Amino acid sequence: MINMRFIIISDTHRYIDKAIDVLEHFKEDADGFIHLGDHFDDAEKLHRQFPDMRYYSVLGNNDFNFEASHSKIAFIGGKKILLTHGHKQRVSFGLMYLDYFGRQEEADAVLFGHTHRPSLEFSGNMAMFNPGSISLPRSTYEPTFGIMDVKDGNIKFSVYMIKGTGNYEEIKI
Repeated sequence: MINMRFIIISDTHRYIDKAIDVLEHFKEDADGFIHLGDHFDDAEKLHRQFPDMRYYSVLGNNDFNFEASHSKIAFIGGKKILLTHGHKQRVSFGLMYLDYFGRQEEADAVLFGHTHRPSLEFSGNMAMFNPGSISLPRSTYEPTFGIMDVKDGNIKFSVYMIKGTGNYEEIKI
């Protein structure tokens, strides 16, 4: 089994300073990062700043890059991970369509953003994870990001609140 760690961020909306701090802090411990949309250009800027980190990104509802996709499959640590922003699956109204989308793709996990609220739900063996927003949080006072660890064939998700540069507190979701 391949063990891997990815930093998961979403909804940067052109405010990438906190994302830079997080990636700088975890660059030695993480295999890469995932950007779940809003703004796609931010993901590309982060990749240019951290070229040694593998990265995946998708478009969000505020993205207008027609060469990129609103969803993507990533195989990470032997697991099939479906990436999407979530607006096309109407996640603001619940996770029914997201659940269907993930099952249709036979995903082990679906990662999404859009709501700016961290969450972790399960549908059978499939996880549906939202890291919240690293720039414009809605349900917490502080920005949040996620960590996905794939270890020994198992996926574990954690959400961290940013309390200051290099100061991160894991929160329960």
